[in-house]
Amino acid sequence: MKIIRSILKQDNSVHNNNNNSNEMPWIGTAVLPYRHGTTEELQRILRQHRIKVYYKTTNTLRNTLVRLKEKIPFMSTQNCVYKLGCVDCDAFYIGESSREILTRAKEHIRYTKKPPNNPVELDRLQIKSAIAVHAIFNSHQIDFKNIKILQKGFSNYKERRVAEAFHIMLNPTALNRKEGLTIQPTWTIYPSHSV
Repeated sequence: MKIIRSILKQDNSVHNNNNNSNEMPWIGTAVLPYRHGTTEELQRILRQHRIKVYYKTTNTLRNTLVRLKEKIPFMSTQNCVYKLGCVDCDAFYIGESSREILTRAKEHIRYTKKPPNNPVELDRLQIKSAIAVHAIFNSHQIDFKNIKILQKGFSNYKERRVAEAFHIMLNPTALNRKEGLTIQPTWTIYPSHSV
């Protein structure tokens, strides 16, 4: 408080003391947390120097007791388009899921543990998890620690599929064996469900 007063006294010596602060325009604004007793005195001093004071609340009973929306843990994210990479190279896979990311990641892990025995199983695996095929045939590891959510908040299957196809189209080097839905080049406007 003494420091503020000394600074304001220096400022006051520059300005003419005979001027009424109400007649002159405000030169600044201060937003302060409200503290009974201290804030009123500080406001009085600042107003003398043409600084307008506004108060903000810090801790209220509502802020302390109420949490309006709990943050969803990352691996519990649902209805999203995701990107899953390879630890050993730059390869990546783009997928969509209505279920939790954790559930889908466990499926990719399961697919890597059972290599295909014949061409039919290989075709099925490529459709289910192209990143698993990449990991099996290249002896690589899937990077489950760095899954990225590209988009989320979809309300239905078609929206997710269109967004997945769009991201595959934007990333032609993706490992995806299927392209998702076919999107005409004229519809390359970025979908609205961003992260």
